[in-house]
Amino acid sequence: MTDSEIDAAIAADEDTFALTPADLQSNSPGFKFVDRGEQNWCWLFYGEEGELLARSGQTYRNMVDAVAAADQIRRSFAQAA
Repeated sequence: MTDSEIDAAIAADEDTFALTPADLQSNSPGFKFVDRGEQNWCWLFYGEEGELLARSGQTYRNMVDAVAAADQIRRSFAQAA
């Protein structure tokens, strides 16, 4: 993704993730879990260059469910590689 595409992806979900471009660019590869408050967890999945590859389409009531859903996505990316 280009920087402008990353900015647009963040802007589209600003209320959901409350992230800035700096948050994305400073992130390391893998998953980042975000607590939206009151135990509403969501996740973002980044590639090797910090690009946003996937994000949860819903929030999860607990971290265990969020991790399980993220692990399923990780496995699908690994199989596609």
